[in-house]
Amino acid sequence: MKSKIMSPLGVNRCGHKKLNNSPTLKLKKMTDYDKWANFLKPETLKSNLINCGFYISLFESFKDYIVSSVKDFYMTGFDETGYIYSKDYSKVLSKNKSELYASLAWLVESEAIDAEDMANFEKQKKLRNKLAHDMMTCLFENDFDTYVENLTCLMSLRTKIEKWWIMNVEIPTNSDFDNQDIKEKDVVTGSELMNRVMIDILTGNEDEANFYYNEFLKARNN
Repeated sequence: MKSKIMSPLGVNRCGHKKLNNSPTLKLKKMTDYDKWANFLKPETLKSNLINCGFYISLFESFKDYIVSSVKDFYMTGFDETGYIYSKDYSKVLSKNKSELYASLAWLVESEAIDAEDMANFEKQKKLRNKLAHDMMTCLFENDFDTYVENLTCLMSLRTKIEKWWIMNVEIPTNSDFDNQDIKEKDVVTGSELMNRVMIDILTGNEDEANFYYNEFLKARNN
C-alpha cells in the first residue's frame, strides 16, 4: 500500500536528498510544512519513536501477564513433558476462542475487573494497533496529545489486576500474612513502581527525568 505522505524533499529511492524546487512538489499548506518540520526535528522524532516502542511493548507485556496469571492459577505441577494444569482451566478456555479474552472473561467473572475496564482495554488495544500498523502516520501527524493519558490508563489497569491478585489470591493463600491487616491502598506492585519511574523519565522535563538517576548516585556515594 502506497503512503499518503508526500515528501517536500527531492528524496528518491536511491537516497538522494537534493531539494526539489518543482512547483508540483511544493507544500500547498503551511500546516503540512509544520508537520514536516516537526517530523524532521531529530529530538521530536526520537522521542516519538521511543514512545511508540514503549507503549507497544507495555501493552504486549500486559497481555502476557493476563494470560499467564490466570493460567498459572490452575497449574498443579509438572512432569517430564512440562507443566500440568487442572482440568478446570479448560473451562476458562471455553469462554472465548482467544486465550487472552477467555482470561479477561475469567477476571470479569471473578470481579477483578468490570465492563468499564474492558472498554478501557479495547481502547488501549486500538491505540496499540494504530501505533504498530500505522506508525508513520502517527509520527508525521505527531499524534501524541493523549499519549500520557492512555499510557497511564494502561498502567492503572494492570496495577488494578495485580492488586486484586495480591489481595484475593496471594495473601489468603500465604500463612505468612495470617492475622495481618493489609490494606489494598498500602500495596505497591513491582510493575507499578517500575512503570512510574519509566513514565516520569519519558514525559518529564530534564530535571524530572534525571531525578531518579541523581538520587541513585547520591545513595550510592553516601
